[in-house]
Formats: sequence, structure tokens, C-alpha cells
Amino acid sequence: MFGLFEYTGAHYALQINPASDVNVAHLDYFHFIGRVIGM
Repeated sequence: MFGLFEYTGAHYALQINPASDVNVAHLDYFHFIGRVIGM
């Protein structure tokens, strides 16, 4: 959808997608996701 994450080899964990910088606001999205996970 936003291309921020990709599945790891195990297919149940996520890691940061190296191509996430295609989206101009990717740093804002990562900042928001970090705040949501930190709640």
C-alpha cells in the first residue's frame, strides 16, 4: 500500500522496505507508526 514495510523470509515478520523512499512522506509515516507502536 505505502511500501513502507516488506515481509521477511519467515513471512510473519516485517522489516523496513529499502525502497520506502519512493513515497515522499515516508519519514512522516515512520514517525507516526513509531508513536502508535509506542503507546
